[in-house]
Amino acid sequence: MICPAQPRLITFTLKGKTFKIYSNPASAQVCQQDICRGETWEPWLTEYILDKLGPDAVFIDGGASVGWFTLLAAAHCPQGRIIAFEPHTQRHRMLVSSVAANGFTNVASIRAALSDMEGHTTLGGRADAQMGKPGEEIHTVRLDETLKILGIDHVDLVKMDIEGAEVRALQGMDKTLRTPDVKMAIEVHPVLMARYGDASADLYKLMESHGFRSRNLHSNGRYKVFEK
Repeated sequence: MICPAQPRLITFTLKGKTFKIYSNPASAQVCQQDICRGETWEPWLTEYILDKLGPDAVFIDGGASVGWFTLLAAAHCPQGRIIAFEPHTQRHRMLVSSVAANGFTNVASIRAALSDMEGHTTLGGRADAQMGKPGEEIHTVRLDETLKILGIDHVDLVKMDIEGAEVRALQGMDKTLRTPDVKMAIEVHPVLMARYGDASADLYKLMESHGFRSRNLHSNGRYKVFEK
């Protein structure tokens, strides 16, 4: 009988800060495969986050997966607060284990998906296909309400990679979007958005109404940066 591969604890040092992250080499996720090979995940986004976050920054990681950007930010923002949202049970468990392995005390790991309401839904798009049990019910939360509960009154940077639910999540963070100088890094999934009855035009219109301008972060055109 062949035993499935187990997550490995991989160590990275970027710009003088070290963090450890659990990742499974047998995972279907490209990010976990790259991490297990010792490769920097999405280097363009990694560089942007490192450039924009100060030591006391507040960083929101929407769709944190196993936690690359959460742990990166936690290591570089020792006086800051990092709030990670990941609804996938196994990946959230790996994220929590990585936070503990690093001894980080500035991270809140929340097993939920960002949306426009508190409730329940199922993961969609690629995320649904990668679930241990496709169609598994997950919890949804509004970012503004979560931050209120946590006592956080401002945000410096929000990263979102949430498989088509971008517009719904943005509708749940009106107060956050009104924060002066808040920056957003969003992977835009037009095809997956249609599953929710949304379109990329809805996203750009919403962001423009809050005074954001957008630009491509990567040549693939999917990751967009929104800044005021």
